[in-house]
Amino acid sequence: MYTVYAGVARQLDRKEMASSAKAKIALQKEWDKLRAAGKVGTWDESKVRSKREVIAEAQREGIYTHFGKIFEICVEKNYQLADDDPARKYKGRVVYSGDQVRDEYNMAALFQDMASCPATMEAAKALDCYALFPGNKGQMADAESAYTQALFRGAPTWVSIPRNQWPAAWRDLPYDDPVCPFVLALYGHPESGGYWEQHCEAHLLSVGFELIPGDAWPSCYWHRELELFCVVYVDDFKLAGPADNLSKGWELIRSHIKMEDPTPFGLYLGCYEEEFEIDMPGAEGGKVRGIVYNAEPYMKKCVDKYLEVVGATGEASGHTKLPPASTPFINGKDQGIFAPESTDSWIECPWCVGRFGEKYFTCGKGTTIHRHGVELLNRETVAEQKAKADANKGQLAPSAMKVLMSFLYGARRARFDLLRCISGLASRMTSWD
Repeated sequence: MYTVYAGVARQLDRKEMASSAKAKIALQKEWDKLRAAGKVGTWDESKVRSKREVIAEAQREGIYTHFGKIFEICVEKNYQLADDDPARKYKGRVVYSGDQVRDEYNMAALFQDMASCPATMEAAKALDCYALFPGNKGQMADAESAYTQALFRGAPTWVSIPRNQWPAAWRDLPYDDPVCPFVLALYGHPESGGYWEQHCEAHLLSVGFELIPGDAWPSCYWHRELELFCVVYVDDFKLAGPADNLSKGWELIRSHIKMEDPTPFGLYLGCYEEEFEIDMPGAEGGKVRGIVYNAEPYMKKCVDKYLEVVGATGEASGHTKLPPASTPFINGKDQGIFAPESTDSWIECPWCVGRFGEKYFTCGKGTTIHRHGVELLNRETVAEQKAKADANKGQLAPSAMKVLMSFLYGARRARFDLLRCISGLASRMTSWD
């Protein structure tokens, strides 16, 4: 398993979960919330049975049945922020172990071919632009425990829960393998995202929103009468349109989806969205509005992660171990991918306009070859290539892709000027390890 640092939540290990009082409180809060969800909870503990008995029954009656387990994790959300920032907090997660599901014959379980399609980052930025139109405004809000607002409609599923979370009555059961039926969609189940998306979409369509046509705009909705644009990224809702219509739009959305109160744009997908207004002669009203995508805390964490994997120490905000680097491609002198690979002579391809060293080209006249170019086709076996790669492995080989993917997310989110150089670095990666 590889750790990828592109996210903005830090997962705690077992030792830290057991020793942190805040983590314990966050986890118990999540267990209590899931038990209180819906009419009987996310799973129905009142219908507990022996797993062996349920398996025998499913085999006898020919009912295809799934058996899984519930487990807990704890993360520190927005850990890229300062310690005293209220958005940085512990969050308990109780999830379904979707990679360890078996059927009544202990075979790997089969699931429906369904998946959720959250809105793209580009769609959210298009909404931000619409929010800046004259007279418009934008807001955001989270759905509370989104997945568990949807019923689970898959194959009959029975779940085991950790012994430390067994209800008191279970400890006197005449069997040691208690399971109970799965009722609501839960994070971790391969089908839960699809059920939540169907639930959310059905409600939005029922209150007047329309899906924006085209496969490139999933989970994006338009309300024709209110002229409101809504983007849904899993449980994160953004809504933009005429300022006077926003409250009506949220009222429609919240009529059947449990939501937190809407707020102005702020921390969204790990990046602060900061609206501003400046004077500009000639503009309507003499002013223009815009949004700054502030990913500075996230990018500092990326630099700190780089320092960590290379064995350096210090915080990005104050370290002196890295030399200053200018933003690339803004002075007109840096040719980027079109720059020659060295000081040797090069030839420009008239088709791709790429520049390549002369050594790669075969030269001749008529039917005579004067010089063979360097062969680019690698004729070595896979084993030979691996042995050579292992022998020439660089210092950052185990961590380069992890760090690069972290920066790629930050670049896509807010630092568009870095996309070109990061893509150039990615093109030099030969494997994920």
